[in-house]
Amino acid sequence: MPNISEIVGWQAGPSERGTFALINGCLLTIFACTWTVLHLNLPGIRDSAMTKVRRKVKWMAITILLPEFIFAKAICDLRLALTDLRDFDNGLQEKCGGKLRWTVENKDIKHYYSWQVDFGPGARLLYRLMGLQPPPAGRERPIEKFAERVDDDLTEDHPLTEKAVTYHTTQNWTLTHAYFVNMGGLLCPGRLRYYVLPSTQLGHQCDHWATDHPLKGLVLRRDDIEDKSKVDFLIKLVTALQIAGIIVTVHARTHLGLPVSQLEIATMAFSVFAVLTYLVNLWKPKDVSEPILLPNSVPCDHNAAAHSRIQNFLLRLIYLTDEIYCNNEKYRAENDIVWIEGGIPVIFNIMALSALVFGSLHSLAWDFHFPSRAEHVLWRVTCLASTILPVTSLGLNLYIDYRATRARKALIAALIPSLFERLKPLKAFPDTFKQSLMEPAFRSWSLDDQYALFSTPTGSRKFDEAPSGAPSVKPSGEPTGEVSTSVHENINNLHAALRNINSFCARATKGSTDTAELVLDLKVAFGFLQRAADEEVLDFWDEFEDHLWSESKAPETETPRTRYVRHVLETGKAFMEEEGRFKTHRDAYNVTSRFIILTSSIVYIASRLIIMVLLFTSLRATPGGVYHLTPWNQVMPSFSKG
Repeated sequence: MPNISEIVGWQAGPSERGTFALINGCLLTIFACTWTVLHLNLPGIRDSAMTKVRRKVKWMAITILLPEFIFAKAICDLRLALTDLRDFDNGLQEKCGGKLRWTVENKDIKHYYSWQVDFGPGARLLYRLMGLQPPPAGRERPIEKFAERVDDDLTEDHPLTEKAVTYHTTQNWTLTHAYFVNMGGLLCPGRLRYYVLPSTQLGHQCDHWATDHPLKGLVLRRDDIEDKSKVDFLIKLVTALQIAGIIVTVHARTHLGLPVSQLEIATMAFSVFAVLTYLVNLWKPKDVSEPILLPNSVPCDHNAAAHSRIQNFLLRLIYLTDEIYCNNEKYRAENDIVWIEGGIPVIFNIMALSALVFGSLHSLAWDFHFPSRAEHVLWRVTCLASTILPVTSLGLNLYIDYRATRARKALIAALIPSLFERLKPLKAFPDTFKQSLMEPAFRSWSLDDQYALFSTPTGSRKFDEAPSGAPSVKPSGEPTGEVSTSVHENINNLHAALRNINSFCARATKGSTDTAELVLDLKVAFGFLQRAADEEVLDFWDEFEDHLWSESKAPETETPRTRYVRHVLETGKAFMEEEGRFKTHRDAYNVTSRFIILTSSIVYIASRLIIMVLLFTSLRATPGGVYHLTPWNQVMPSFSKG
């Protein structure tokens, strides 16, 4: 029998908490947030288990150190998925009447399949919140059907051999599907192996809607993707309760005048961004481990998708004012590939504003007690750096981008008038001369006759008629005469460049094209002209110009001293030099921008690391009230009548 004096009833808990309990609670909250907030892309089909673990640990560390980057990336991923969903719908409406259809049939069964787009509830509001053009208004949400039988007149005992049974499956392509594609969920066959299907191949860059669209033959419901996803709502609920607990605890202790530790402030800031990231990733699958191989064997056109919306974040961070496009021909979708467009990408703006909020939350501990004066000053300096530095860096780069844009506009505005001024001497040539130069008769001759003309010594060529007794040409196109294939190609390439330059100048005269686009076209054409214009080729065109001039000029007309082709070539060199001056300025802007970005990034990450160290070192000498438990009875509402 136990001693009656040792038997007790309900006991009050301790009035204080220990350092280990404080650290343990905060670290568990941060770990739970980190584990559940990450929605990584699919691994490669040949990735080992250790590779997957290392990748998860790496991104957990990035999330703990830079939660604002994960939040900004989540917003960009959502914007990309929404844009891809709208592009796919536009393609369906324009080319397929709103549905992508195909049929699978055998002797007894015929099954009709189709894809249609479901934007989901509140789609227009979501598009506006993300700063995107919303889908058309007034459209009803489509109804999804799966393996519905069409032949209602058939009974169960009706023999299949008398009439084939018909089924119809209407699948909804949703925001979750768009996410799944961008995460590397669909693989298409390539020359050597399966590659990730670029999302652009489903919409605006797809050229084979009617025949071999990549989604034809694919049966994939949203429930199938969610079944693959490892989203555990119970774990998310527990994590949400932990987040709510830490936020409410900090608020209650502040309200009651109890001191709060720096670690709790940092955990609260981290929890706020975890909640925001949860909300943004609401439609995104999580931890899907196996991609789907597309049933059709039509390789995707990766070259057409090379200049898509996505870019490597780290490379674009280094080369801020340049667009560094990624190669989509990959076996998996890398996690650091995000939607980055424009001079100063949206993700950098979001990161700067997020860092401002995140740093401001840490600054709540501005006047907290620290073990030493040096640690207190270091906390304030690092909080200021992590709060202000990203915004300052963004502002400086916006100014640099503004100056670079102004310089480019000024250069472009001066390039075209300068070009026309240099081309003025060509107006002395008769129109018949120019027309014959742009459309030479020998271009219509056979390949044998062209080689014979090119092989003829300078001064002996006859451009009026095709030569007789032309040398034979090998089947591969290689000449057996004196002229080499490269000379023949350069003559034709120079002529093509000359025609393009003439066409571009005509467009500029009419004002029917964008000036920046025209400068780029002229730069390419002049570069092509310079590569083709060796001395042997120029001698050929000089002789051809002499022939044309003798045929077209009137007796009283004086022969210009200017050679048409050579003058265009010299004009092109001057044009390229002037355009090259902008490249020099742009390189200077890029170097300055790169220095600002890299320096601020290093200082910012160092500040974050110092803050993380101070979170724990500050606990070695902290006010005793930090360890007092929160008296919830003083903050909970009272229902007593007294």
